[in-house]
Amino acid sequence: MKKKLINLYETNLPLNFEIESIEIPVDDSIGKPLSPMRITIEIKKLSSELFLSKGKIKVSFIDTCQACLNETVLKLDINIDTSIKDELSINKSEEVIDESHYQDLKFFDLDKLIVEEIYLNYPSVTYCPGRVNHEDENLKFEQKVQPFKKIRDLLD
Repeated sequence: MKKKLINLYETNLPLNFEIESIEIPVDDSIGKPLSPMRITIEIKKLSSELFLSKGKIKVSFIDTCQACLNETVLKLDINIDTSIKDELSINKSEEVIDESHYQDLKFFDLDKLIVEEIYLNYPSVTYCPGRVNHEDENLKFEQKVQPFKKIRDLLD
């Protein structure tokens, strides 16, 4: 993807992005991108140092099924609802770091936000859709691990 460095402090908000990209800046720790990524994101200003990003990321990957070791297609449909804060605010406050996306807001890189959302929503265990036909019936379907979901639910 093309670099989109934005000074969030000086730009007119809200910003709306609709992107379709073949280049997905992820490494080999997850599957190989299969399809163009479709992204819609809106960034709003909530206060002088707090921004909110809302939108969707749709992308497919080819990964290996953990049960049968065959290649399988994994479709991600990610809903983004993330606050954005300046990384300098981490050092200024004594409070606990929350689930916000931290970045230098004078040089905000949209790619970093997108990649972080993909990694946070990529399942830790991948199975193929027809895995109920596998010999090991003791395997139970596992939802993707979302370690901060309970905290988000409590905050809402």
